[in-house]
Amino acid sequence: MTRTGAFRLAEEVTSYVYMILAVVQNVYVNYGKPGQKALTHVTLEEAKKYVEEDQFSVGSIGPKMEVAIKFAEQSGRAIICSLDHADLAMEGTAGTHIIN
Repeated sequence: MTRTGAFRLAEEVTSYVYMILAVVQNVYVNYGKPGQKALTHVTLEEAKKYVEEDQFSVGSIGPKMEVAIKFAEQSGRAIICSLDHADLAMEGTAGTHIIN
């Protein structure tokens, strides 16, 4: 299932949380550079600003952030996290949470 298909499914079942599983525990800004920072809880405005700043790789986390932002705009909350930390992410203690 593509991210677009998964997004549509989440809308169809009226999901309030959209979780995207990735190989990373968190989304980072300034990745691999001085000032690298893991994002834990960010607002829609902050997330959109980071996208505009090209903080996320087009071939990696960028598309995931764009879909997460779109879902959070409509339903309130999206999470990007690793499979190993999905349970903690649902509790709010792991992953990157994009909150409307």
